[in-house]
Amino acid sequence: KERLDKFSAQIQEGLLRRLIQGDYPSLADFNQDGAAYGLTFSSPFLFVAAASSTGKFTPAVLQKVEQRLSLTCEAYGVRLFQTGHSVFICGADSSQQKDCLEAFEKASNALAEKDGLEIWFGISTPTSDPSALYSKYVEAVSALEYLGNGEPAVLYSCSAALSGLRYPSEEVETLRRFALEQDEARFRMVCQTLLSYIENAKISPFMRVCVSYDVINTMMKILIRLQGEAAMQKFFSENSLAFLESSGDFSHHTDMIKQLREQICM
Repeated sequence: KERLDKFSAQIQEGLLRRLIQGDYPSLADFNQDGAAYGLTFSSPFLFVAAASSTGKFTPAVLQKVEQRLSLTCEAYGVRLFQTGHSVFICGADSSQQKDCLEAFEKASNALAEKDGLEIWFGISTPTSDPSALYSKYVEAVSALEYLGNGEPAVLYSCSAALSGLRYPSEEVETLRRFALEQDEARFRMVCQTLLSYIENAKISPFMRVCVSYDVINTMMKILIRLQGEAAMQKFFSENSLAFLESSGDFSHHTDMIKQLREQICM
């Protein structure tokens, strides 16, 4: 049973990672995959909360946070990248900011007062489109970066402190649309806008990496849609993705975007 539970937990984590990456076009698709493992959403809106703590985000802590959040909203958590950083995908019946904030303020207070857990949350705006969750994840982490270990314990991504940080989700979606419409001139124009954002915008290195990843991931999907799996495999056999692990030189990321642009326009 222990091995079965561990296997099920790994599948749950994989499904949540795919959801965060925007791999599911609809909640119905996610619910179909997740139902057998206790992962479904009935709420029409989703938002992302990034969380950090003074202690480690162990599985027990993750479960405790889920339990507190579940009193006010649907919530599933997954640990990402490091033990002090976790992400919760949450369901909401409303797209109103106050409803998201209230749920997390109650949970944060209860976790501190009843469980002795000091946790900070950065919260994204809600969306009805699961494929947009990656940009919501970036919103949430960007909000979390502004909190540090101070007050308040919860920061919404639309607060005044973050008013200058706009994730270019509309441009990424427009890039996809113009490519599929085979409007090369507009596709190139939007691609250049995104390249300028990555190269010149006054944003954190984290957001720069996330936008780069989002654009590359979107263009990979476009390439498959227009030219097939074989074309993508050929492209990446000639252009290794290994250098994308380099965090210091963003020219590697922009070079990959430019190469994908030319391949898509062939």
